[in-house]
Amino acid sequence: MLIVLDTRNNSSKLSFQIVVAPWNDCEILISHNKSLCKKQEIKKNYERPSTVVVRNIKVYRILTNELFIRKTNQSATPSPTSGPVEYTQSAPLMYEGTFTIDSPAYLVFSQTFDKDWKLTLFNDSQQISYNHLIANMYANAWYVEKEGFYTFKLEYSPQKYFYIGIVIAIFSVSILIAISILGLFRKKLIKR
Repeated sequence: MLIVLDTRNNSSKLSFQIVVAPWNDCEILISHNKSLCKKQEIKKNYERPSTVVVRNIKVYRILTNELFIRKTNQSATPSPTSGPVEYTQSAPLMYEGTFTIDSPAYLVFSQTFDKDWKLTLFNDSQQISYNHLIANMYANAWYVEKEGFYTFKLEYSPQKYFYIGIVIAIFSVSILIAISILGLFRKKLIKR
């Protein structure tokens, strides 16, 4: 059996091919005279196509995200302090809150990384959006460069499509109910 794996550096796909020689049980069944198995007319009766069963294959994604270290200047002054992040969950996938930082810092949201988490910061009535990063190999993070007091809104953007779907469903059901009621009234009017 031969297994050939074909991967490409710029692709997220993997293909593999399994090549198996035909199953030949001639020597097992005619064990008293194995030389008979060398004759082509006898050998062909025992050669059968092989069946390969592949089970329990697991494919793992190996993270290849670049790691980086950001160097900051160390001074003789004590390290800056930051206030706690205070937040409330205003919807199932929306958080609002405040925080204060005295120097550039990372804001880490310990939820499995997804590119659709959007952070909007408000500082001095100015709306700021930041680049989304991966932190601790799984979490969402944003690097905030300017010090100050911030109000933030963190939301999972596909959630708005869920709400739109609910509105459409309610609207559709309302129309169906209205059509059904009109149909019943029409039948009663026709019977009179």
